[in-house]
Amino acid sequence: MSLMLTIFTAFLATFAFTPENCKWRFMLWVCMLYFCIGGAFAVFPAYTHLCFGSKYFGSIYGMAFSSISRGWKGA
Repeated sequence: MSLMLTIFTAFLATFAFTPENCKWRFMLWVCMLYFCIGGAFAVFPAYTHLCFGSKYFGSIYGMAFSSISRGWKGA
């Protein structure tokens, strides 16, 4: 997960430097950003289970997932 977030950070940091006349590079950057976001959501349940265990997994994962959506709305 940390590798995916590192790649996401690198693409997000260099997003402003994509040339305006180079549409394929802009498309590549956007696709990679969405790929990393989707990958993080795919790995997030397993990572939550690994960190907190299975006893209260449902409630902890529900709170963590809700906090992500609330954080996006507040940003």
